[in-house]
Amino acid sequence: MKRIWLVSLIVIIALIFTSIPAMAASQNSDDIIKLKFIQYPKHEAAKPAGGGGPALTGTLCPDYKYQGIHWATSEVRYYVNASGENEQGIKDSFATWNAASTGINFKYEGSSGVQEAARDNKNVVYWGPVEYSNAIAVTYFWYSRATKQIVEVDTVMNVSLPWAYEDVGGPEYLSGDARPIASRYEDPTDESDPDSYDVRNIMTHEAGHWILLNDLYNSRDSKLTMYGYGDYGEISKDTLGYGDELGIERVYGP
Repeated sequence: MKRIWLVSLIVIIALIFTSIPAMAASQNSDDIIKLKFIQYPKHEAAKPAGGGGPALTGTLCPDYKYQGIHWATSEVRYYVNASGENEQGIKDSFATWNAASTGINFKYEGSSGVQEAARDNKNVVYWGPVEYSNAIAVTYFWYSRATKQIVEVDTVMNVSLPWAYEDVGGPEYLSGDARPIASRYEDPTDESDPDSYDVRNIMTHEAGHWILLNDLYNSRDSKLTMYGYGDYGEISKDTLGYGDELGIERVYGP
């Protein structure tokens, strides 16, 4: 009996040690997945909008989509290669999300010469050519399959499009839990340069992808920041809607 017990113990120990290389392998480059989000122009919508849904609509629509991937740290540092475009609009975009949760803080680290989306240990927003000619912006992210944690995020703004920035103030600093109160999510205006894309409007949506909130495509979601289409002159995405705030609170708390 003792001999059988001793043999069993040796087998168990061997199994433990032989499993260690497999555990380490889950952290190598083969474990890292690259995905992307694409924001298309509203007037060139690539996907149909759905109907129906909850009674609350507009900025009070409670919709959001989250796929379980998140940052391992509460502070995410980012850089900007503005290439002559408005850098302040980018910083204001991240500040909008910072205001909605104490569990995540996007920290501006300064300018960068990065001009491509690549794993280089820097989270960067830059203007450049996009692989989809009709896209407004594309956000790329890398995450670990094993841990479901974000490794890096880059966003490219389509340099071939006209850009402008309408500084409407804010962001409106939100306090406490998300609440379905219309005045909480009011925009000061929804008009900017009618012939350009507003930097903050587009990037606030893209910054939502940095939290790993997904695009929304139903017509009832059209007033939310995470609605998947953008348009000329639009600045309604500068501020969050109820569903957007519910989304970030789901991931990082109020």
